Amino acid sequence: MKILITAAGTTDPVRNCYDGPIMHIMRYYRPDVVYLMMTNEIARLNEDNRFGLMLEQAKTWDGYDPKVIFKKIPTDDPSDLDSVNDYIANICREIGEIYQKDEILVNISSGTPQIKICLSFIASDIRNNYRAVQVKNPEKSSGKSERTNSKNFSPADEIPLADEMEISEGINRCSESKLITFRRNTAKHEILALLKSRDYNALKSKFDVLNPEIKDLINHLAARNNLEAGASEYAEKLKNKNFKIDLYPRKKIRYDRYQKDLPYEEIVEYFLVMKNMVNSGRYSDFLLRLNPFSLELSEKAIDVGMRKKYGKHVNEIFTSDLNTRKKVIDREKLKKEYPELFNVYTNSSKYIIEDDRERNPHIYHAVLSAFDNELSGDVTVTLEKCYNLYNSRNIIAHQLKSVTAEDIKNIINISTSELIERIGRTIEELYPCCDPEIFSIYERCNRYIEDSL
Repeated sequence: MKILITAAGTTDPVRNCYDGPIMHIMRYYRPDVVYLMMTNEIARLNEDNRFGLMLEQAKTWDGYDPKVIFKKIPTDDPSDLDSVNDYIANICREIGEIYQKDEILVNISSGTPQIKICLSFIASDIRNNYRAVQVKNPEKSSGKSERTNSKNFSPADEIPLADEMEISEGINRCSESKLITFRRNTAKHEILALLKSRDYNALKSKFDVLNPEIKDLINHLAARNNLEAGASEYAEKLKNKNFKIDLYPRKKIRYDRYQKDLPYEEIVEYFLVMKNMVNSGRYSDFLLRLNPFSLELSEKAIDVGMRKKYGKHVNEIFTSDLNTRKKVIDREKLKKEYPELFNVYTNSSKYIIEDDRERNPHIYHAVLSAFDNELSGDVTVTLEKCYNLYNSRNIIAHQLKSVTAEDIKNIINISTSELIERIGRTIEELYPCCDPEIFSIYERCNRYIEDSL
């Protein structure tokens, strides 16, 4: 469907035996619906039914009969830009919400200069599929002939004469503003660049050109990418609006009493943030985040291995330090009940001081070797590569340059994108509730935003 938004001016519906802008756009674009806005002055002029006569004349064009909706701009001073803009913006907002997917023509050649400015701004808005249409003067100048507010204007006589002239000459004087199209495209490209770099905080500065649903989605993605609690609130708000994408896909499994100790949500959300860092080339930040993440993932892997091998939860080998309250390895219990684990733990002493019992990448790396038969090769290889990056991070982190994808690849012999894929598969294997759809949630939300532009 094709919609026309237009104001009526004193060059409408006809002038000097030619179409005015409204009639000319209707002639060549044939909109299905016309929203015709009138100031108090134009409404008084329309007491002679000039726009009704214009529509009657349009029916002679092969029965063309669009739906016309008249809208009032209730101001006695159409030269007041701010006042005019308030009315026009509200009218256009309502139209935009009704016709979100349709082509909307905006006439930028009718009305006062202030009205034309307002409509030009509306046409540059990327929230709808606007097309700014201007109609050139047949005289190719500012036009010096009488306007339709002249006492001599007779719509009943002049509208048919203008129609006859236009038909005989057959010249289309409509054109679409390249300047406004350029402005729309520039705004789109700025948003697409921010989406590509996952800079959702910066996208908030573009809220004036985005629709309400997209604003809520960007607020959700910004909070989520910052690991803020507010992300779930925006997700609930979107869900209540019947948002099409499940923002937190998850497989339904029976309740696992151990999940509260090693929460899946924290692991997967942290991983998604790291994935965004890789996608936006922030490898130094990724490396910094990798260590605490891989420590948690290694502990989950040990937990899975212990359940398969001993029928016990990983917390069985920990206790709380009386002084620091930190979770530390219970050496005595480990030695007494899990001698195999105790042996690999003590064999890792070359990495740690003797009384170090805290959770440690070196200890976890050693203990994981006791579960080679319980864990898949994919899991152990992935965690091994994370551990290798941990051992090398001090070397590459202290370079006088940013960490690059090539630096990381030289250490683990695979690309960062392949490492991200491996970590995703590891999470999926270690957490039965993991729905792999979660790993592409930012990409799918980005596409949704792109499609809305």
